[in-house]
Amino acid sequence: MAGKRGNGLVAVYGSVAPDFEDEYNNWYNTHHIPPRMQVPGFLAAVRYRLAAQSTGNAPRYLTFYELEETGVLKHPVLQHMTENPTDWDKRVAPHINVEGQLIYKRVAAVGNPGELHAPVVFTVRLDVAPEADEEFNRWYDTDHLPALGGVPGVQSARRYALRFPKGGSQYLTVYELERDDVRATDAWRKAADSPWTRKMQPNLRNIKLDQGRCIFQL
Repeated sequence: MAGKRGNGLVAVYGSVAPDFEDEYNNWYNTHHIPPRMQVPGFLAAVRYRLAAQSTGNAPRYLTFYELEETGVLKHPVLQHMTENPTDWDKRVAPHINVEGQLIYKRVAAVGNPGELHAPVVFTVRLDVAPEADEEFNRWYDTDHLPALGGVPGVQSARRYALRFPKGGSQYLTVYELERDDVRATDAWRKAADSPWTRKMQPNLRNIKLDQGRCIFQL
């Protein structure tokens, strides 16, 4: 399963009380994720610990569930698990602060993702001024995503549009990176600074940037 990418994605950003972190990670890796990977249409799961340099009061953890399509989330087995938490689920839940549990559909991709998810991920969540949405999508798919996806050290880049819930970040971009320092290179800075990019920047809203290292995948 590990390393597969799909057309749907669940992105969960969250934090946990520091004194409960060890149990939280044990629960997530051994109890929460494995049964979900038995649901038809779930392709892979990967968890990241986010870096201190992420923007603002960033969450501590990020989990991706790779899906064949977003419709698999309606599978009755998954709904049964959600509606019938175990005793361990109930014990852990009060210690978790979920910033966002967002469901996305893939709209564009560049690069050659590896057999496993990359050791480092950088994600961009944002909203767009409604009047600029059409140009935003053309800019991102034909200028911005290919430029950054071609930077040495970037394995792949994928872009997603929100499906649920209403009010979540409208768009998500996922960059899989070989190293922590890729975004500090001259090549990244040059790729991120095209004339079209500068034109579009005033139309971007509620930007959230997060980078983290992989700690588990299945």
